[in-house]
Amino acid sequence: MSNNLFVYGTLMDDTLREVLFGEFTFAVPATLCDYKIIRNLKYPYIIQSIGDSVTGCLLDLTDTQLKISDYYENVPELYIREKVEIVVSNKIIDSWVYVRG
Repeated sequence: MSNNLFVYGTLMDDTLREVLFGEFTFAVPATLCDYKIIRNLKYPYIIQSIGDSVTGCLLDLTDTQLKISDYYENVPELYIREKVEIVVSNKIIDSWVYVRG
């Protein structure tokens, strides 16, 4: 099964994803509207903020890759995964994103 995941931090790195997932995964530029990144803690996270946007990448992951990603992001202790709408090439797409837990 295919899972869309919007990433805005370390998971944007191709090499890191290849190490985590054991294979190369494509990342497509994407935008999450009405959110902003907070970087004043040890780990960045996003919060809703009307009029702001977060630039990141869309990943198309298998169920196994999504579970690996959850483990990497320390779900649910550090982050939780929520559904959002992102913009990719002027199209709105449903996607998961990690927010502060």
